[in-house]
Amino acid sequence: MKLKTIFKIQELLDERKTPYDMDEFLEEERYCQSKETKIKYGDMHITHFIRVFMKNQNSMKKERLEEMQYTLNQMCEDLETLKKDNE
Repeated sequence: MKLKTIFKIQELLDERKTPYDMDEFLEEERYCQSKETKIKYGDMHITHFIRVFMKNQNSMKKERLEEMQYTLNQMCEDLETLKKDNE
């Protein structure tokens, strides 16, 4: 089931219009490697969207861990320099 269909069903069940920012999100596009073209989020099946979201979350975590490791390495180098300067 596509995201835009899910939102239409939710509108009916909740008897409320979908918020405008969600309508805008459904029109946003991302590059689909398997189809080698851009696809709107609204045209994505829910399972595909969740996989994209999880992949993005995992890559963000990896980037953050790499940043933290770099910062820790810099701090260790700075501490070693300070230690040598104080000897």
